[in-house]
Amino acid sequence: MNAKIRDRLGSAVMLAFVAVLWIQRDYMTPFGGIFPDIVMICLTLLVVLTLILSFTRFRAIKDDAVKSEKKARSHWVEMAVIAAALLAWTALLRYVGFALSGVLGFGGISWYLSERRSSVRVIATCLVLGLAITWLLIFVFEHLLLVPLPAGKIFH
Repeated sequence: MNAKIRDRLGSAVMLAFVAVLWIQRDYMTPFGGIFPDIVMICLTLLVVLTLILSFTRFRAIKDDAVKSEKKARSHWVEMAVIAAALLAWTALLRYVGFALSGVLGFGGISWYLSERRSSVRVIATCLVLGLAITWLLIFVFEHLLLVPLPAGKIFH
């Protein structure tokens, strides 16, 4: 299957998914649907943009030459490592809390996915990225939405 067909098929499936969500939406309060509606509108705009771009030379998925078996296998290994990291993150969340597990999780995954893993600069950048994402999520959930995140048994 070439890239144009994959982009168009993926866009059609996502548009159908958003349409099903839009039809089934039913909110208890008038303000209860503001956030889900905004997310669905943004998702629809992005999918329509992907569909439009599939007709141009700026496709989301590029046609590659023949992919080597080693490269394809390495993607499965990377996905398995990331899945294991997410499982460990979930298991440790109760004990070490969201703040520490978030920094380690976001930083560790971004470090693993980087090209130059042994560079000190990359390690520092990934830790700063983990700190920034974790701080942003803690700020949004605990201070704006007033939803407490797990503090962890170690820090209680």
